[in-house]
Amino acid sequence: MKSEAGYKNKRSRFIKSIFLLSALNFAVTSAGEEISFEKSLPKGGEIKKEGNNTVLSLKSPETVSLASKDTAVEPNTLYQVKLEAKVNGSELDPNKNKYLPYWEIRIKDTENRLPHEGHLKYPWQKCFSTKWRTYQQSFYTPATGKKLQLIVSNGSGKNSIMIRNAVLKKVISQNILINSDFSGGEFDYSGWNELSKAKLVKDKGTVKLEIPAGGYALSDPVPVFPGKYTFSGMPLPELFFYDADMMRLNCKRIRSNTFSTPENAAYLRFFFVSGKIGKISLRHIKKEGK
Repeated sequence: MKSEAGYKNKRSRFIKSIFLLSALNFAVTSAGEEISFEKSLPKGGEIKKEGNNTVLSLKSPETVSLASKDTAVEPNTLYQVKLEAKVNGSELDPNKNKYLPYWEIRIKDTENRLPHEGHLKYPWQKCFSTKWRTYQQSFYTPATGKKLQLIVSNGSGKNSIMIRNAVLKKVISQNILINSDFSGGEFDYSGWNELSKAKLVKDKGTVKLEIPAGGYALSDPVPVFPGKYTFSGMPLPELFFYDADMMRLNCKRIRSNTFSTPENAAYLRFFFVSGKIGKISLRHIKKEGK
């Protein structure tokens, strides 16, 4: 899990991109752009056609990985990566085997530098099904983010992986939170990468984030700017505000669904303790005429 101190961004780039974000008339995800991989393959790597699909296969007695070509992205913007994968191995329980095939995401700046917050590699990013299954991850790009790479690995020499239909989509939504309805299922922890004892569980046909006594959930940072916001859902969270360099400004426990951000706030995180979190949302309240 990445701590809050690791996120470093520049306020000038932040302000420019976040005001562009707030001006949009939000709807749904974009059509998406195919993520293509380098033709130079590692040992045991193969690219082949299966019908209309191009399939990448990694099968090696060693741990191997393959990086995609760079895909252009915009700073401080919400995206989603989707890919289909099928694996073979001896132990495919994602809760027991930490060496399963996996993916990671790297978001670099124009100089090919990788900021701390641009390296998305968490324990839940595993592929575990022996049948074709869709995996997804949603995230905000850093304030300096310009290029995205998808990395795929077999995890260990005991496993093999096949992937196809890797796509990058821009998420356009009035709700600025990441994965706040948990519609990706109980294995998609996008937006919730700092947890203690908390986990996603099925609950009456939906998925919720369950936090037992003594545990907590701290959301990933989402970009904000000074103004009013409205939160919907229960329970009400405690708010952690940060400046453009991800230095924490203050904490605030909200008593109603509407609140104002501090004047120099650039990022916000939600902090929950105990209970079950279902569908929640956070929306910016625009001033009349804007």
